[in-house]
Amino acid sequence: MNPLNQAATTLAVMRRLDQAGEKAARAFLTAGFLGRVIMLFPAVHPWVIVVYISLFMSHVARVGLLAVKIFGSMAAGAIFHSATGGTMSKASDASCKPRSGWLTELIQAVTVGVVSALVADGVIFALGTLRAQHFFRLQSADGPSAASVINWW
Repeated sequence: MNPLNQAATTLAVMRRLDQAGEKAARAFLTAGFLGRVIMLFPAVHPWVIVVYISLFMSHVARVGLLAVKIFGSMAAGAIFHSATGGTMSKASDASCKPRSGWLTELIQAVTVGVVSALVADGVIFALGTLRAQHFFRLQSADGPSAASVINWW
């Protein structure tokens, strides 16, 4: 056994990870449906990302990106609905009104929702890549390279 595996095994035994894992699995399996939903909610909900600590992005930037996702999706949906005639005036010409029917409206709503979510996610991806931080290791705080890095920040 190599030293890394031996250290990991020793750490797992010291922290009693196997017992904690068994306890967590037993608690999950014996819980009812609502209990399982409550246990899994923090793992899959996007709002929880705001409270996580990150070295690469501040909480203000994460909240901003989440707001861009919500408002960007709403704005894209509003643009699509106004372009397809979903928000037409009652006084508009009858020939301009879109076809009616529950299947047509369902397909339109699903398409608009998916496209607007993709557009909003594209904007978030672009803003997130612009916001990425780069870390530098400086040997000293003196010299031209340190001054240029500090000025760039």
